[in-house]
Amino acid sequence: MSPRLWEVLGVDPDAKQHLASEWQDLIHPDDLQLALENFERHCADPDHPYDQIVRYTHADGSTVWVRCRGVAIRDSEGRPIRMLGAHNEIPRSSAPKRRWRRRATSWRSGRKNVPPS
Repeated sequence: MSPRLWEVLGVDPDAKQHLASEWQDLIHPDDLQLALENFERHCADPDHPYDQIVRYTHADGSTVWVRCRGVAIRDSEGRPIRMLGAHNEIPRSSAPKRRWRRRATSWRSGRKNVPPS
């Protein structure tokens, strides 16, 4: 995780280690499941995108929406050996969040092609 993401979450970057548990403790439980599933699917299939919007808990208790994207760096045999990615804070405007909720609900219910709003 980049120091900037920790700052967005109201956390001192020097207080965090480079461990998955550090960010997993701050992500909404429903979104953690989605992120972990997408990670596993991306590691198994490089064509499956690792790209989702998740909710993190800010140090002040508020919710911060973040788009998490990444790609697994693979060895010569195609096995993932490292993850490279980006985290982008979603603006406080509720419109992107409403679209995400609708798409996430549709995705979870099995509909794949949800038109943009």
